[in-house]
Amino acid sequence: MTNDINKISDGIGEKIALLFQNISTFSIGLAVGLVKGWKLTLVILSTSPLIIASAAIFSRIIISLTTKELNAYSKAGAVAEE
Repeated sequence: MTNDINKISDGIGEKIALLFQNISTFSIGLAVGLVKGWKLTLVILSTSPLIIASAAIFSRIIISLTTKELNAYSKAGAVAEE
């Protein structure tokens, strides 16, 4: 059980900090952009749904390929163990 908790801690520890950093960077950048050049900021915001959709599609592709890779490694490990 201790090993599982350590694995969860290692996996989540950095990601939560990076999530907060990215959210704060985005919101501060958006605020500065709206103050300095609101027209350009609105143009950039109009393209952001396309960017978010493409990032979601690519992340799903990467997840599926990673799953296939792990399955292939487990099969190869079983063959090598025999």
